[in-house]
Amino acid sequence: PYLEGDEFDGIMNYSFTRYVNDFLAFDKYDAKQLAFNLEKLRMRYKRQVVNMNWNLLDSHDTYRLFTQVDKNKDRAIIGCAIQMFYQGIPCLYYGDELPLEGGYDPDCRRCMDFSLATKKNWFYSLYVELVRLRSSEKAMKYGELTIRVEDGMLVMLRTYRKKTIRLTINMTGEKKTVNPINLLCYNEYDDQTLHDEGFVIDYYCEKEINNIKKWMMILSLSILLPVCSCGGNSQKASDNTVFSCFNGKLENGAVLRILENDTAVKQG
Repeated sequence: PYLEGDEFDGIMNYSFTRYVNDFLAFDKYDAKQLAFNLEKLRMRYKRQVVNMNWNLLDSHDTYRLFTQVDKNKDRAIIGCAIQMFYQGIPCLYYGDELPLEGGYDPDCRRCMDFSLATKKNWFYSLYVELVRLRSSEKAMKYGELTIRVEDGMLVMLRTYRKKTIRLTINMTGEKKTVNPINLLCYNEYDDQTLHDEGFVIDYYCEKEINNIKKWMMILSLSILLPVCSCGGNSQKASDNTVFSCFNGKLENGAVLRILENDTAVKQG
């Protein structure tokens, strides 16, 4: 009753805290259940209340997340990534960017170790980059939020106008193949392989998705049209060529470009 607009604007979202901790620290459920819980939480309040809720990972009244995940920095930084993508206002507790450990109050109020707030600390640098993305990207601040599961991985998307920023989290216990379009930042990712307890953030625009649809249409005709041509020059595609439509690249590293007349050229 106190969230009807005439008393409080929002709340300290400890339900968000609990769901993220259950996922990252206690392994109570998988990505599918976390996605369900986060969406259920958004449906609990009116939209304007959700936008004003403080989404926190820990506070002066709780165990610190870094301690909850048994000092696993990969899991702790995933918590920050989820926090930056979720609808509402990220509420950062001092020291989370280092990260600082701490048990229940008052142990969670330890002194700040400023010697760790340096670019030499990869966790601090990545944390700052996540905060920068949240502050600078309108899609991450105002965009429509979509949460889903792909190949067992949690995927969060924020779409504003024609731009979508995507977060993909791998907590499956195994390596996964992912194909970012325009890479922004990542942890435990290399050469299209997202390792367990890693994440990747990328973005794409509506025009790029339309181009991908064109690639898929052209490649679907590749059996009937084995020759790619442009301007009178042509190259024959091999019968066993495997295409990766998602990022517009051929498996062998060649690039498939879509020209204005919708013809395809295999280059490189």
